[in-house]
Amino acid sequence: MTDIETFYEGYDDVFKRTSTTKDGKPACQLRLLKVLDYETRPLYKLTITVKDTPDVRGTTFNSSVTVFVNVQDVGDSPPRWLLPPMASSVDENTNKGSELFTVQAIDGDTSVDNNITYSIISEDPEGFVEMVDPTTGKVTLKKDLDREDPDLIDRGFINVVLQARESPKSDPDQACSNITCVNGTALITVNDLEDKSPEFENTSMQADFAENKTGNLDLTVTVTDKDATFQNNYITLSLEGAQKDVFQLQQSSGSGQLQTTIAVVDKDYMDYEQEDHRIITLTVVATGSDPSSPKASATVTVHLTDVNDNSPQFAEVLEETKGAEVPAHITADDADSMAKLEFSIDWDATKAYKDNVQVDRTEYDYTDLFQLSADSSGKAATLRVSPAGAPDREQMDTITLRVVVTDTATESGTDQAAGEWRNTAHQLSDLTVKILDVNDNSPQFQDMADRTFNVTENMPKTSIINQPILATDIDENATITYSVTGNPPPYLQRHRISIVVLDQNDNGPEWLEVPSDVDGLNVTENVKGAAVYTLTATDIDDGPEYNKITYSLSAAAMKNFTVDGETGEISVKKDAHLDREVLADQNFVMTIQVFAGDFCDEDGNCAHKVENLLRVTVLDDNDSPPQFPDQDGYLFDEPETTKSDTQLVGVAASDADQADSPASTLTYRLLDTAASKTGCPDSVQQLFTVETSGKEALVRAGRDLQDCWGVYNITLGATDGEEPFNSGTKQYQVQYSTHLQYQEGDYNTHQ
Repeated sequence: MTDIETFYEGYDDVFKRTSTTKDGKPACQLRLLKVLDYETRPLYKLTITVKDTPDVRGTTFNSSVTVFVNVQDVGDSPPRWLLPPMASSVDENTNKGSELFTVQAIDGDTSVDNNITYSIISEDPEGFVEMVDPTTGKVTLKKDLDREDPDLIDRGFINVVLQARESPKSDPDQACSNITCVNGTALITVNDLEDKSPEFENTSMQADFAENKTGNLDLTVTVTDKDATFQNNYITLSLEGAQKDVFQLQQSSGSGQLQTTIAVVDKDYMDYEQEDHRIITLTVVATGSDPSSPKASATVTVHLTDVNDNSPQFAEVLEETKGAEVPAHITADDADSMAKLEFSIDWDATKAYKDNVQVDRTEYDYTDLFQLSADSSGKAATLRVSPAGAPDREQMDTITLRVVVTDTATESGTDQAAGEWRNTAHQLSDLTVKILDVNDNSPQFQDMADRTFNVTENMPKTSIINQPILATDIDENATITYSVTGNPPPYLQRHRISIVVLDQNDNGPEWLEVPSDVDGLNVTENVKGAAVYTLTATDIDDGPEYNKITYSLSAAAMKNFTVDGETGEISVKKDAHLDREVLADQNFVMTIQVFAGDFCDEDGNCAHKVENLLRVTVLDDNDSPPQFPDQDGYLFDEPETTKSDTQLVGVAASDADQADSPASTLTYRLLDTAASKTGCPDSVQQLFTVETSGKEALVRAGRDLQDCWGVYNITLGATDGEEPFNSGTKQYQVQYSTHLQYQEGDYNTHQ
């Protein structure tokens, strides 16, 4: 034997054998071809064989030895989260110092166990959370939590970025790098509670309002509920007070902030002449979303203003009446006990009118048509029509007499008082007499000289045979009756007039189909532009100005839906994000706040507005892939004596799509088997089989496992049962144990 040949078996891409000598004898060396990674493979098993040259008989001899190469672990992997940051929620009013959640990580290097310290890298918005002890990973509140905090009011969540850093004893404050630190993000949702009561901007308001009319008071009632969400800041207004039915709120409900005014609807009550109606006190009561929560109230005081709505009272006398007593009595008083009063009419200061135009006394002399006669007391007089003449209604319709009272019993002369009496509740003026008409003039035909009407025989009844015949009568109260003589019995003619009642916008919209009563509305998640429902409402006011209805949605609903303001058709926005899986707590139902208003401007302000809620069920779209659970350590550890078809473990993946539907019904398969370390002499691809059993993947031994000890990476796959057939995969590490491991020491550091 003059030569010896050596060779090895396994991992040609990792090791290279070179021949050498040691102590004058043939030997071999192993050299590395690439950098080794402990986390990928901690152990390599090699077989080295030495073989001599053939002798004269052609016979060779060889000998083999098994070499195990243990890879030493070094710190080159970042920390790994055990309890990573994740989404969570917390109610407002939670106290400072309360624990929100705890994160936990371990050293990413398997055989290295450095301490881990935790810190908050960023917080948006800032100032809400803190980590008091960097070694525990516990995140707590830095201050009392208020959903209405200015930094939270528009968003309702806190975004926190946390960091886990390896802190070895030799260098506890070592710098952060991609192999010493790992970051994670937590989203904390702050739940709104109904902890705010409605508040009025003004708790005492006043308004002046003219009597005998309807309309809005000149004031604005503003009430605010500072709770952050629609469910908790809904406000309902009502009126209280003895006269509450006289008034009506223009808008009685709304969310967040409500501005409205108060309208007068009963003008008959608004009568200034009734003293107890001149000041009216109302109470506006605001109730929050929870009727049992505290209410707020504001006082409204309405002051009626007087309107000249009562006609003056006149003395009246019929024309052509001589010597008649006029129903008007004049009284006067004098402090002297010996006074003797005389009543007379100053005709130069007296004025007469016809159709509100002063009568020229040179054209119609009304002097001495009236007389005053004092009674026995000497302090009162009666007005009479002069026996010598009588007023003519066709010449004057009113006359204002200047009455003069003269004291004829004074020592130094005659004192006169020109009295001006007005027939009102407070003051008298000159005495005004209204002349009532007497039918003392005949009617006069117009343009009737020599008029002849030709009538064709056989003309149908009711045919018009002439142009209208007109007559006039200068008497005010004359009624002209037309008749045809020589053709009894008389015919009567009637004329119909039409009274057009003009409309006012005094009615609000009403739902033809109440949205909250509608069932069975569905929309599929991820759909864009699909029609959902068409709102229908009506307004009984007349005319397009007042009965044109404009439909709208709340700001929250407009994030995913849009509505045609004229037709009321609600559809999904083209940029909507409908995700059924985030609606699990709401039974997969989205609630849309809808409005119908009339007489609306471009800014959405309406004279009247009604609201309601529309509920739409979001149907599932197969958009979620299966997710396998994480596993710390080996998925299973079985002895190499395990027989073929033995069930090794069951693994169940989850699918967020609708339960018990094809979209969440999973089929499992084994995608790959790779040996991390193995004693198996042949292919490892047949070591395992996977079958679907209900919701689980059952992993079984694909053969008898004798001599196939080792660590293997198996890759499982799951596919759901509905297009587009989403899939998910997961690699697990498993082990078959052999007695050699326990004799030479366990190198499985992944336990």
